[in-house]
Amino acid sequence: MISPLLSRTKVFVLNPLAEEEIINILKRALNDKEKGLGEYHLEISPEALEYIAHFSDGDGRTALNTIEFAVFSIRPMKKTFS
Repeated sequence: MISPLLSRTKVFVLNPLAEEEIINILKRALNDKEKGLGEYHLEISPEALEYIAHFSDGDGRTALNTIEFAVFSIRPMKKTFS
């Protein structure tokens, strides 16, 4: 990026999350009935959570998208969007 443009922008450095932090995020999403996937009463093995956390390479959003994709691939969505 050229200096004049860089001086007029805000740069946010996003550091990768540790795998344990991502596992905690996934567990919260799986248990949250209001904003997460808690209404589906899912069971997922610790090994699967570790695999998703490793696969996400420190990116929490990637981990959440992966688990959401897996859930909605095997279960029809209950909520309808208009």
